[in-house]
Amino acid sequence: MNIPAPPDSPSLKILLVDDEEIVLKATCDYLVTCFGFDVDITESGELALTMLARTQYDAIIADYDMDEMSGLDLLSTIRKNGDQTPFIMFTGKGREEVV
Repeated sequence: MNIPAPPDSPSLKILLVDDEEIVLKATCDYLVTCFGFDVDITESGELALTMLARTQYDAIIADYDMDEMSGLDLLSTIRKNGDQTPFIMFTGKGREEVV
């Protein structure tokens, strides 16, 4: 696979949330290496909310299926707090189950 060089433009600040450490680290490495993003990571929605209270992010990327707080619950809480930061949710579950 041909991996593009990170862009020279200013980096986007991303919050990445996933309760599976191996997926979290692999995704973080990919975003940093391939795109040059500045990525903060956390393994829970609750910690993500604490981080969001302290730091401004350009985007949030979260797993749909997490133990304590799902990605959907995290998104709902963020929006209820008035935060309109772009939010990307991913999942390894089948499409029908998520819908």
